[in-house]
Amino acid sequence: MKGKAGKRALSCLISSIVFFLIFFSVMPPAFAAGKGERSFVVDNVVGDVFIQKAGGAKEVLVYPGTIFQEGDMLRTEDGSSATISSKDRDDSLVLTENTELYAATLSERNGVKQTRLQMLAGSVYAEVEPLYESADTFEIVNSEAAFSARGTHFSISIDPVTGLPTTYVYSGVVTTQSLRPTDYPALIAYPGQQINANSNALARNAVVSQLDINQLPDQIKEEALRMLLENKERIEQENEQRRQDIINGYASQDWLAMDEDGPDPEEVDRLSRNLENLVGNIIKQALESGTVDRECMEQLIEEINNQGSSSPIDLDNVPPLEDLRGEGARQALEERERLNQQKREEQERREQQREQYEERNRELLERIQEQQRQQQEANERAAEEARNNALNRYLEQLPEADRMRFEDADRLRAEERERAQQEREQRQPSAPPPPPSRPPSGGSGGGGGSSPSPTIVEVIQPEPVKIEAGATFTPPTQVEVMMSNGTTRNAPVQWNNAIDTSTYGYYTLTGTIAGLGREVTLEVTVFAPYGDIDVGPEQTAIPLQGGSIEFNDPYISDEGGGVNVLPVEFTEQLITGLNPAGAVLQYEVFGIEGGSTKLQFIVEDGANEDEVGIFYREGDDDWTYQPTTIENGIASATVENINGIYGVFYAEKAELYDFPVSFGLIDKEFMIRNSEEPYDPAVEGHLYYQTTDGRWEKIDESFVINATEWNGNIKVIYSNRLFSETKHIPFTFIEEGTLNREEEEGEDQMTAKIVFSGPVERDGKQLIVNGLRYDVKVYNSDEEPPLDIVALDLIEEDELLITLQGTKDTLIVSFNSVDGSEQIKEEVNSSAADDSL
Repeated sequence: MKGKAGKRALSCLISSIVFFLIFFSVMPPAFAAGKGERSFVVDNVVGDVFIQKAGGAKEVLVYPGTIFQEGDMLRTEDGSSATISSKDRDDSLVLTENTELYAATLSERNGVKQTRLQMLAGSVYAEVEPLYESADTFEIVNSEAAFSARGTHFSISIDPVTGLPTTYVYSGVVTTQSLRPTDYPALIAYPGQQINANSNALARNAVVSQLDINQLPDQIKEEALRMLLENKERIEQENEQRRQDIINGYASQDWLAMDEDGPDPEEVDRLSRNLENLVGNIIKQALESGTVDRECMEQLIEEINNQGSSSPIDLDNVPPLEDLRGEGARQALEERERLNQQKREEQERREQQREQYEERNRELLERIQEQQRQQQEANERAAEEARNNALNRYLEQLPEADRMRFEDADRLRAEERERAQQEREQRQPSAPPPPPSRPPSGGSGGGGGSSPSPTIVEVIQPEPVKIEAGATFTPPTQVEVMMSNGTTRNAPVQWNNAIDTSTYGYYTLTGTIAGLGREVTLEVTVFAPYGDIDVGPEQTAIPLQGGSIEFNDPYISDEGGGVNVLPVEFTEQLITGLNPAGAVLQYEVFGIEGGSTKLQFIVEDGANEDEVGIFYREGDDDWTYQPTTIENGIASATVENINGIYGVFYAEKAELYDFPVSFGLIDKEFMIRNSEEPYDPAVEGHLYYQTTDGRWEKIDESFVINATEWNGNIKVIYSNRLFSETKHIPFTFIEEGTLNREEEEGEDQMTAKIVFSGPVERDGKQLIVNGLRYDVKVYNSDEEPPLDIVALDLIEEDELLITLQGTKDTLIVSFNSVDGSEQIKEEVNSSAADDSL
């Protein structure tokens, strides 16, 4: 029994040892080491992003929710990005395209959280929880330097040519320390500054300088800009504290110009404006450079502004960043330019080395190929000579009759081989071009492993197709797709629907890439042939070979309507001063009434609204321009009646006659033309004004305009000419006036408040509007003398407050131009609230 019991005990011991060995071999490293395990989580992915897990050999695709832990490597491909956030701190990062990020340290010991991320390539935008009063650390390192953040918003970009990093600080403080002990000391960057590292054969150094706004569009991409915008309020609040630190001498005061009392007040104002306008300038520069989607970014700006931002962004009024004048700022700017020049020289040197290397390789390859060719020819000659010698020796042994039969058969075989070779050459297709080489995708420190097979990242939608009604049409069986490694290929497409080409109209074919589910769309326009075209209530948009017709809200009888469209042959005798930029067509409409008609013409490449427009023929040599817009190669104009001849032409602009520089203060309804000379539209043209919603309206012969509907823009047009240049005429009118009654120190007073449509100025008891002066007078009625004005104040730039003694129910406020050219009156009445006092 003891023997059996001993064997069972030994068996249990062995099982326990095996269990613990297996358990500790598969448990997470952080747990096994007894330290707190920290991680990031992937919040958002655009395009293809890959992760290589710690200890793994292969990359896998990243999805929202993927965990990024110590020892992992994240890699974004061309056109892709990823947003990650820490699970135990308010830290977020945006990895832009072609970025490689390695989690070197994600740990927590004794309550202190350490984050150390290694950048191997690309750009990262970081939002870091402020660390001013925390023992936690947050570092991003590369082979040259370590960047330690105390807070809050900054980005780091590694130059793909030199491998050197640049740090841009938007708020908070970032410290940069070289990883080489003989290099530059630790540098500190504050909001609106950047740190440029530089390397050459003699020295390694870096410099802190004012942020170069022109560099950013290539470094900070759309997802990073989105995070920057969403945190605009927090950035500005933190920057206000840093501004105070600089003014008080705790940081970077050598950037400011000084006087005997400390920082120059003008320099302090310049610093304040730079910090206030920093985010706006970054966004504006990115939009102007075209590196981001303007529509999406403007929509995001509108959403943020609508949330009640204390300093909304107005892209049309973003003051540029100003250079600080302190000695430190000047030296930093000079040093940065010196480093940039070194970088340019280094890039030129590397380019020359690359060209020399390629030339040496090319020459070596040519020599090797020539040697191989010569060796092959020598081998072929030797083989041919040996074969001939052996054949001659064999033939010499044969009788004469056998030798002749052999030679005849050998000649026939040679002729057959030559004929077969010629046939093969005729059937042989030309050699396909070599496939494009795959760009490198791995990192220099990613721990090895093979890249995944390329996947489809984008369908290159086929170009729109245009065919005549009744023509045969077969959609393409393959479409071009973009792969994750940057190459393109054709993929089979399965179409989900078909179109009826017997009827004109606009159609959309939809399909999918076979087996992958990627969507494909093909726009097909079936245009109506010239001649009689039937129009029905459900089909009022008619594609034409040279454009289209679109009826807006027409009345079409139950029997339908029709249009007869014929091309007009253009001759020099037909039109003077106009040259066709597209079709010239004659329209005859019947059975269609009411509404307006939108005409469209396809114009020549490069044509624009400054030189091309749609015209209507009114006489043999009298053509009238129709207000035209040109977009994507299509000229459009909306007219009331299209019976007649229309065409799209190159033409010169009309000339706008002079108007006063400033209209000053005007009535809500006023005459824009004060000349007493008879109006001659053939000479002076027709005037158009632009409404507040952007439409151009013709001014009738009375020249009366409602100021509340006018944005101040005006143009002129006359026969065979385009619109003139737009002239903006500044003007101001009174929007409203109210009268309030109140008691001040036992005496009755009244205040008349006048609200203007634009800003005005006050000089004593005179008002200045658009540079013109006006005397302000107040009357009880037209028959009585003016009342004494106690005070005249501007409470807003567009609100005037007039204080008078006594109380009245109605007053007349008169604004008389100093030169006597005009007088504007406004009747103001007591408000309903005041009547109850």
